[in-house]
Amino acid sequence: MQILQKRRIWTCACIVFTGLCLRLWGDPYSDIKMAVSPRSDAVLSVSEFRGTALNSLSLRSAVTYENGKPVIEKQYDTAGVLNSQAEYVYTDKDLLSEITGRDKAGNGIWKYSYAYDDAGRFIIEVSFDGGGKKEWEKNVSYGASGFPEKEITYNADGTVNVKQLSVYDTAGHLLEQKRLYPDDRLLKRTVYTYSSDGILLSEAHYDGNGLYETVGYTYEEGLLKKVTTAGADGTVKNFTLKTYNKNGQLTVEELYGSDSIKKNRTEYAYDSRGSRIYQKDSTGQYILWEIAYKN
Repeated sequence: MQILQKRRIWTCACIVFTGLCLRLWGDPYSDIKMAVSPRSDAVLSVSEFRGTALNSLSLRSAVTYENGKPVIEKQYDTAGVLNSQAEYVYTDKDLLSEITGRDKAGNGIWKYSYAYDDAGRFIIEVSFDGGGKKEWEKNVSYGASGFPEKEITYNADGTVNVKQLSVYDTAGHLLEQKRLYPDDRLLKRTVYTYSSDGILLSEAHYDGNGLYETVGYTYEEGLLKKVTTAGADGTVKNFTLKTYNKNGQLTVEELYGSDSIKKNRTEYAYDSRGSRIYQKDSTGQYILWEIAYKN
């Protein structure tokens, strides 16, 4: 059976907004939270340029904001020609209501809708194709603690596609998460451990055959400095070293293989307001973000 994979509408923006596309440690909602991250109300637009030479980068996306929230995201091909766009609609309580994807001619090609309970918690996500036909639906239920404990994704015909169960401690830290097939066979299980201060220290990844991978996190002065991925036998697969500036902003990431040889280096830079505006990796690929502010 094919397990549905949620389309990532906001991949590029995740980098711009949060700086890191990592789970929000201690935030039990991060796996289901809408992929739309708010910005300062001062932001009017963000344009992303990519290429291998700084003097010939191509416009690849442009996002327009209102009151700190994205309302239109335009995607461009490698020649800088408009390819598609996404439109974001919010409720009167500023909660994301719909995302509609359109082709360059303006025709609808997909749509997501979102619903919330009376407390403003996300409970339903529905995916539609361009003709308005339902593709799948995700329902989220919350436990007595107020944290999301069960997610069930249904196929268009109402049959279960995949389940996700989450367990938390009394402080709200995510301790365990399981993804299950419709018949409750294990697809993936992740176990999280934390320091006494609630900082994520490690993840253990399991599939139907048992433990297959661990991820360890090392910190210095409150900043994540090293991420190490190892196999079930403890053999290191790879590790990433992180460097920050005096403002605590990530400036360099270096990926090393199991042989401790550097595989990639990525550099970042920020504007005076703290927004990421520059990225370059060791393959010579550049990403630049041009941000327009109100003042």
